[in-house]
Amino acid sequence: QEEQRIQAELGAGAEGIRLEQEQEGAEHAQIVQQQAGGERALVAKRLACWEIKNNHETTAQAIEQDMALIDRVRTGFSSGADAECDGGCGGDEFGDCAWKAGSDTVAHCVCRNGAYGNNCELRMCPGVKKPSPWEGLALWGGDLTPR
Repeated sequence: QEEQRIQAELGAGAEGIRLEQEQEGAEHAQIVQQQAGGERALVAKRLACWEIKNNHETTAQAIEQDMALIDRVRTGFSSGADAECDGGCGGDEFGDCAWKAGSDTVAHCVCRNGAYGNNCELRMCPGVKKPSPWEGLALWGGDLTPR
């Protein structure tokens, strides 16, 4: 009888431990699901932020290109002296020297045909937009990569 009582107590204890483990396992699974949901939401937010930043940079580049075109046209129609830029502007194929924002004293290079840089010395790959400073630093090992 004593042996049966001890086995019953051991069985009840083992059942209690099994139930406790099942409950802990269910709690763990719930925590894992919550973390996964949070990580998915974080990734979605990061992608949305990247898209906004990318659209802003594209718009800023378009504005910069439009302003450069206006400077080139304005310089072409001016009756004053031709603008001259130190170091040239990459030759006739890649840029022109123009008066900046209607000034007749401040000259700058207006790049075209996939050229960019202070003197139109840099070239873009076809179909690839001009890299932002952020992207440039990331390419050269800067610690600005999205996480």
